[in-house]
Amino acid sequence: MILQIVTNKVKAGKVAAYLEAAKLFIADQKQVPGCTAARIYGNSKQDEVVIVSSWESEAAMTSQYANEAFLKHKDFMKPYFIGNETLILREIN
Repeated sequence: MILQIVTNKVKAGKVAAYLEAAKLFIADQKQVPGCTAARIYGNSKQDEVVIVSSWESEAAMTSQYANEAFLKHKDFMKPYFIGNETLILREIN
């Protein structure tokens, strides 16, 4: 299992608008083959939104389907977005 944790820095005062776009993205991401879950979280920082997804494999996470789901929503999220950091965790058996 792979966990993808993306911490998104959002423009001041734009979190609500970003969340509306991110919710649509997450709905599509959940339909990607190999995506076992996807959720949106807040943290202690006011202008950050964390998107966490779990995947059956790295191949599923980096698949054409996953990329298409992101690209479909990128232009809607971009006006509210400053940057992000991604953390990938691989399950150790």
